[in-house]
Amino acid sequence: MLYLARKPGLVMISVLALAIGCGKSGESSGAKAGTDPGTGGSAGSGAGGMGMGMGGGKTTGPIGLPTMPGQPDTSVKTKLPPIPSLARVTASAVGDSVAISVEPFPGALDYRVYELPADGDITAAADGHVTIQNAIYRCAGDRQATPATIDNAKFGQSQAVRTMVDDVMVHDFHRKLEDALLGYVYVNPGDGRLPVYALGQPSDSGDNLCFQQRWDESRVKKYTTSDTERASLRNQGWRDDGIAFYAPKAGPKTVYFEGPDSLLYFTDGPEKAVRDKPAPVFTALDAIDGADSAPLMRVFYLNGCGHDHDELVAGQERFARARFQGDKLPLFDLHWSGIKADTTLVVEALDQGCPYPGVIASASRDASNEDDIDYPAFQTLADAQAASPTGEVYMNGQHDAKNKPKAIARSFIKVSPSVIPPMDWFAGFGPDETVPDFNAIGFNTPCELPGNDQCFKEYRQNTDYGDVSYNSSTLSRDTFGVVQGELVLTYADVGADVGGHFRFTPTPKGKMGVDTFLHITAEMDSYATTRRYPQIIVSSGDVPVQGTFATSSYIIFQPFPDSGSTNWPFVNTVEVCDHRDWEVNDQCPAVLLGVRKVGDKTTILPIPELSEHSGVDRSTRYDLFASTKRIYLFTDGQAAGCIDFPPKGVPQGDVTVTFGDALYHSGADEVHTFHKTYQMFHAHRHWDNLGFKSGVPAPTWDESILPCVSWSQAQ
Repeated sequence: MLYLARKPGLVMISVLALAIGCGKSGESSGAKAGTDPGTGGSAGSGAGGMGMGMGGGKTTGPIGLPTMPGQPDTSVKTKLPPIPSLARVTASAVGDSVAISVEPFPGALDYRVYELPADGDITAAADGHVTIQNAIYRCAGDRQATPATIDNAKFGQSQAVRTMVDDVMVHDFHRKLEDALLGYVYVNPGDGRLPVYALGQPSDSGDNLCFQQRWDESRVKKYTTSDTERASLRNQGWRDDGIAFYAPKAGPKTVYFEGPDSLLYFTDGPEKAVRDKPAPVFTALDAIDGADSAPLMRVFYLNGCGHDHDELVAGQERFARARFQGDKLPLFDLHWSGIKADTTLVVEALDQGCPYPGVIASASRDASNEDDIDYPAFQTLADAQAASPTGEVYMNGQHDAKNKPKAIARSFIKVSPSVIPPMDWFAGFGPDETVPDFNAIGFNTPCELPGNDQCFKEYRQNTDYGDVSYNSSTLSRDTFGVVQGELVLTYADVGADVGGHFRFTPTPKGKMGVDTFLHITAEMDSYATTRRYPQIIVSSGDVPVQGTFATSSYIIFQPFPDSGSTNWPFVNTVEVCDHRDWEVNDQCPAVLLGVRKVGDKTTILPIPELSEHSGVDRSTRYDLFASTKRIYLFTDGQAAGCIDFPPKGVPQGDVTVTFGDALYHSGADEVHTFHKTYQMFHAHRHWDNLGFKSGVPAPTWDESILPCVSWSQAQ
């Protein structure tokens, strides 16, 4: 039975009595073991659905650090009150850091993860709210994305994509909201079920290139249950988005397809009658069938500069994302760090957004007004726990501080740290590592000291561990240190009006060779705008790298907004700098990884959308393999681009490896709601599993699927 539920600014289709995962919280969650996406597994959220694709198709490792898949923990006995289970949870650990994805739960406004508490720390109130003494939660928060133009609404400035669902004409057929429901499918594999693969069109019209307004869903899709067709499309350069959902082998409803340019999907009925050559693709159910079944929903994407298509998704929460996009809906990805041994994590869907806890930093700082900017107080995790009546802290809470979210679904997953192979230098920032207290050391080099007028708001410290420096930054906001097994940075550009940046350079050096590669690995929250973004810098110069740029050759890797867009989507870029300075407003020649230009045509290669792998707390794993001739990139284990370097400007021999960040005139930044509300005038970045190793071979790479692009073709 179908009904319409309306919320302010949101129209959704729901299904009466739809309860994805209706088991008790101590029972099996239905979670499937996650594996490294680089081997075709399901650890990440992936593009479009179950997330089992791997971007570059046949392109596989070596991709860097090994992962340890999580397993559903069905043996948990706990005082936590029974509630429905989540239909699917996947997790994988790299070192002591864990990436988690959930199948979205109906009505959930946020998700959180925490370590399984002792029964004595749990208090359940009559209204269903549960207090867990001294719990540290990490929340998914909202997705940082631009919205789509809906149905017949007027286009906004620089908006070139319309999602059409209600009271719209789609290729000579009038569609209504209730037509979005095509049937029912499953979100997990099982007997009598077929995986339905989603593949993205590779042509220059396969996605929207006007104003660079793209999401995973805007790529023109073809859906198939055929392994042979999937392999054929991959070999033709189609992006493999993996398994979107599972269809019954012989369901009572048939879903048809019509192409070849506008790819439409529909069932028997009035719409089929107006289509020229409907071809059956898979079958669907006509009703809910168990805890892991979900409505199959359809959203038509009218692309301003590309082919249009129907996007198919499982579940009303994915339907809301595909239809509305924007930054008012939650991420389906979570992050946890600092596991020491076998650990059971609790993953929950919440009825409210997690409350904002204030700025959690590695050192406390009082609120202040400097250069006419009001800065909030910074607090350590211990400070935040001490200030909480229950000791509970919501890391990455992005909503009203008065919120008291209740769990409406729950599952348990067991994770273990993965073993890190030998590297020339590696830092996981776990309890077994010795990391300096950077905040206690202070700044021990002669800058911003009496008698030195050669720098402006520059602060530097040098230790045996590495070199740390801030440029054009507000001293009272500068903190850098370990928080819950990660390296956390906060800083502010002076007066929210200059080009600020941060540099951390480990003491050991790497080596750039002609026939061997320097492998650099890093996890970081990679949210980016044109004015705030993380960086990895490889330079022939010594520390401080910012001061030696003019006499060095160096490359800079950074996520940066795509051409024509202020802050969405952002893409992986590489700059080559040949004996010249670099500044936020004076960047070096750059190329986009994953883009190929031939003549006047630009093709987006079959790689994941970087923006869909990012969030305020979600970590993105990067693996770079660089020689003096070429650079390969993997994002979250997925092949993400290969570029041939130009003949000049690439560093050779011994090099410094620097992990950095840029914050440029933050007061003028065009950010999404969370940053605008809470983090406009300062940067907050976290890193984990940083390392590099010289002299490694090139990763296995299939150029027939994901070609290595020349420097000129990528510009």
